[in-house]
Amino acid sequence: RHSTMNLRTGRLNLPNILTLARIAAVPVVLVLLLSDTRASGVWAAAIFGIAAVTDFIDGWLARKWGVVTILGKFLDPLADKLIVMVALIMVPLAFTATVLL
Repeated sequence: RHSTMNLRTGRLNLPNILTLARIAAVPVVLVLLLSDTRASGVWAAAIFGIAAVTDFIDGWLARKWGVVTILGKFLDPLADKLIVMVALIMVPLAFTATVLL
C-alpha cells in the first residue's frame, strides 16, 4: 500500500508547511542581517518579502481549503512575531553600526 502525502489534509498541510518555512527563515534572516555586506542585506530583505507573501498565501489556502488547524492558529502568529522581531531589532543595530563606523 502506497501512502501519498496530501497537502490539503492533516496537521502537515501546505499552509502549515509554509508557516514552518517562515519560522525556519528567521535564523537565516538573522545571520544575513549580522553580516555587513550589501548583498546580505538585499538577501535578508528578499527573504523577509517572501515570508510576507507566504503569510498571505498560507492563510488564504487554509481558509479556502478548510484546513484551519489549531497548530496553524498557533504557529502563524508566532512566525509573524519572530521574523518581525528579528527585523525590528537587527535593522536599527546594523544601521547604527554602519553609521558609527
